[in-house]
Amino acid sequence: MRGSIRFLSLWAVLITFSLMGMAPILWAEPTKPRKNETWIYFIGDELTISSEMRVKLSKIAWNKGKNLENYGDCTPEYSLKDHWNVGDVDFAIKKASFNYVILQERNVKVCESKEEFEQSVKSLDYNAKANKAKTILFMPYANKSENGAPHPYKQKLIANNYNTVAKEIDAIVAPVGIAWVNAYKARPNINLYSDVTTQNELGAYLTACVFYSVIYNESPVGDRGDSIRSSGNSITPETIAFLQKIAWDTVKTYDASKIYNEDELTAIRKKETPVKDNNSKQTPISRQTKNPLLLIGIVTGGLLSLLVLILVVYTIIRVNKKNAGQQL
Repeated sequence: MRGSIRFLSLWAVLITFSLMGMAPILWAEPTKPRKNETWIYFIGDELTISSEMRVKLSKIAWNKGKNLENYGDCTPEYSLKDHWNVGDVDFAIKKASFNYVILQERNVKVCESKEEFEQSVKSLDYNAKANKAKTILFMPYANKSENGAPHPYKQKLIANNYNTVAKEIDAIVAPVGIAWVNAYKARPNINLYSDVTTQNELGAYLTACVFYSVIYNESPVGDRGDSIRSSGNSITPETIAFLQKIAWDTVKTYDASKIYNEDELTAIRKKETPVKDNNSKQTPISRQTKNPLLLIGIVTGGLLSLLVLILVVYTIIRVNKKNAGQQL
């Protein structure tokens, strides 16, 4: 009798710890927005996470009195197809009730592998719609050209391909690249790049302002700009206000239905001075850290579940031996 009680007690302890080990899996990821919250999920590469753009977006929303929950899986040098094949993003989209799923493809894929880009967007959009989320396409800035602004032809090609697939799936376009072009038109000496491919603090802030404008359909003007790290450089309130205005004006006036045909794109390219294409050589940034609770939960829960299984097998063997002894 005492032996049975010991076994039952050990069972209770192991089952309790197994549930404790699995708890982080249940708690680590969101499930449903609360009232007055907006939940978004970014899927992209280093262009999305460089200079903490997503952090800046959350800070702008907070300063403007909005409840924005900002999640995502943004992995350096990952295409949307890579994300789809791994399966993490598909699991996250299905598990939580996001308002918006934001897709950003690698520029080299948009420009050189249009069919793959469109198929990846459509696959992810299908799952987003199945879970009642709206798709936003993050149309990024092209690589830096010799005059410091986004490469003109590449930017038009990127915009063209994003507009094309957006029209097919009825998605929203976040015209980040066009906002960058407009900023350089207004101020040719402004610098939004940290290198040839990625954004610096000002560039990331402009990108975040575009997303705020798209998500809330209102101007980011009034944000303090306190998410920008100065790095020793003086960033004036006037510069912050300029970027806010550029973002809002671009979103208000952007025509996503504008699509160039092949002849028009060829004509545009011939008019421009060729520059070295660095789209295929993007600066690597360390992968965004996954939720540690989720990983701990998976490992701990798995080990404890294994111990429970071993105890079950051991108990069955012991009971069988005992029964066999009694029969003899």
